[in-house]
Amino acid sequence: MSDIDSKKRSFEENLERLREQRSSASFTPGAPAETLSAEMSSRIRDWETLLDERLSAYRAVMGQAGLPAFPSRQPTVVSAESPLQQWVASVDEMMLAELGFGRYPLPAGFRGSVRFVDGDEAMRSLTALACGSAGQTVNGSQPGVLHLPSQGTVVNCARYLEGKTSPVANDIQTFARFAADVARERWGWGFLLEYTALGQAAGRAGLWPELVADRLGLPASESGESGKAQALRKIWMLTEAGWEDWVWQYVMFKARHPVGARLFNIPRPGRTFELIVKILDLFPFYLVPFGLKLRLRNLLDLLSFLFLEQGEAIPRSLNSVLVFTQGFCCEHDQAITGTAGMRLSQMLGRFYFSQLEANVGIMATPYAALIACHNERLDLRKMKDGAALLAQVERDPRANPDTRLALLSNLDPRVKYDPKAMATAAWERLRLEGPREFFT
Repeated sequence: MSDIDSKKRSFEENLERLREQRSSASFTPGAPAETLSAEMSSRIRDWETLLDERLSAYRAVMGQAGLPAFPSRQPTVVSAESPLQQWVASVDEMMLAELGFGRYPLPAGFRGSVRFVDGDEAMRSLTALACGSAGQTVNGSQPGVLHLPSQGTVVNCARYLEGKTSPVANDIQTFARFAADVARERWGWGFLLEYTALGQAAGRAGLWPELVADRLGLPASESGESGKAQALRKIWMLTEAGWEDWVWQYVMFKARHPVGARLFNIPRPGRTFELIVKILDLFPFYLVPFGLKLRLRNLLDLLSFLFLEQGEAIPRSLNSVLVFTQGFCCEHDQAITGTAGMRLSQMLGRFYFSQLEANVGIMATPYAALIACHNERLDLRKMKDGAALLAQVERDPRANPDTRLALLSNLDPRVKYDPKAMATAAWERLRLEGPREFFT
């Protein structure tokens, strides 16, 4: 055997061993740290300890006080001085100070302190009232955090301080999960309803109770507005999923939780390629954007197609694809979650926000979300029903929040880090208007 053949065989054997090791060491999304090897778990603990020490030293030099530990037992009253309330305040401060929203008036649901309740029964009662279904029974496990538009955010303490005692005091995993859940619900979902023009219009049209109920999977009320609420959640499906995911990632990093129980499910930058690979071959499906039947074999083909055309053909073809994709997600999200570990709508939303952040920067990304949901073309109060809303979106690309998001994600990177420059480019290049009060 020649030397080349010997090296080739040795390489193939090593490669096969690596494949076997990778296969035997595979993990399921969300698997706890205990499932990792003892050596890896030990290294993770050592790394976290070292990082905590360095962060403490840095805060001491900068004169910053570290966030308090979670209480060892569930408090009977959550006061303004309690660790739980201080963690909530830190999330608010992060969004208001670091992303600049402290310069603007707070919507009603963000003005008061976050409320704390002590279990599912109290949360169930609040949920029923918020959904306009006080006479109905709201069964099942209640969420850990719930934002009630115009009323504020409610935290179910029992979900974080289980039973009589909490996890180990100063448990960084509990810190991060609590902070990220508050951010996703309050600054993700709550932001869409109370900060964006379309969310505010939904409130004026009386759709907030139906939107909350639909999001929680509760029975629709008899108000006749449930169809509009379902249609609205359909046309901003990718925007809702992507924005909530972006806020969650932002706060998870700020909460300093890079490793641990969610090691293989932790959000991190540069995941675009991984997402593409993950949803590769979930397609094909067929669509007819302008009379031509196209087969898009995977997401790569889809994304290449969307920006292949130039000029005004982009919004029209893009809208045709996204309207189809919204329907596809409604029908198949649950099944895809079972095979891929994530909803397709969440994958696509994360993809678009990843592209958006890469082009406009972290500071401008939340303001791009405001533009995506700034829609003066939809008068929700005049819409007869949900079908009329969907028909309008199919006719008008710029009436579709998800299409607006996709267009924004392809903005020129030269506007990076400057929300005002980004808003100007959005109008001049894409004819996408935004809320003037945020860009003057």
